[in-house]
Amino acid sequence: MTSATHAERLEVFLLGTFRVLLDGQDVTRQIRPKSRALLKALAANRSAGVPKDALAELLWPDAFPSSSHLSLKVETHNLRRMLGGSGADGWILVRDGTYRLNLERHIQIDVVRFEERFRLGKRAEADGDLARAREEYASALDLYCGDYLEDDLYEDSALVVRERLKDLHLETLGRLASLARKERDYAATVDYCHQIVLADPCREDAYQQLMLAHAAMRQFSRAGAWYAVARHTIKRELDRDVSRQTKEVFENLFSSEGTSIA
Repeated sequence: MTSATHAERLEVFLLGTFRVLLDGQDVTRQIRPKSRALLKALAANRSAGVPKDALAELLWPDAFPSSSHLSLKVETHNLRRMLGGSGADGWILVRDGTYRLNLERHIQIDVVRFEERFRLGKRAEADGDLARAREEYASALDLYCGDYLEDDLYEDSALVVRERLKDLHLETLGRLASLARKERDYAATVDYCHQIVLADPCREDAYQQLMLAHAAMRQFSRAGAWYAVARHTIKRELDRDVSRQTKEVFENLFSSEGTSIA
């Protein structure tokens, strides 16, 4: 394994299971639990950093400030030693009472890369470069290995970010489904929509795209089956019928076929 002292690249994964790579080598298990929590907090607040008092409160909520501040110094030292490097060239900087990752070094955080790929996809889509848009959205999708900090499911500090990234993940899938249908890649449309309804069973836009894609492949029984699933799921989860738009998608498909499916 590459010595941590000479590591050139640090990768932190916050989506799905937390992982840390140094020059491509997984060192997660070598990091102590408190050091993991420290690194998670720094990666989650990579731009602004985290004030000393906030970090101490986060990691040692029941300790006196003097004790928690000393513990923070010790844990930061341990993490620096494990990752390699110190001072201005280290992975972790402390300036004016704020702890932050040294973004001057080669640090990759999966959340940052996921959001960047999504933005690039939207830009390409707006420019009319649909092939490039699909490529960028697909790259974003590959980076989404699970929900944000899923190991810390009940941590209040992660809840809002987790739900925001879930929304972005679903939007990525939705945009991929729409682009695939525009390019008549109906099988891909169906696959993306399957992923959407598995993550959020009440997404009517996904059911609409499923019906349209199956109908385009002349699979009208499958379109009807998904309409039935949509009605059953929306009734069970939201105690209402599907929207007028979903009904119209279904009715237009089958009125044009002269076919009626109950």
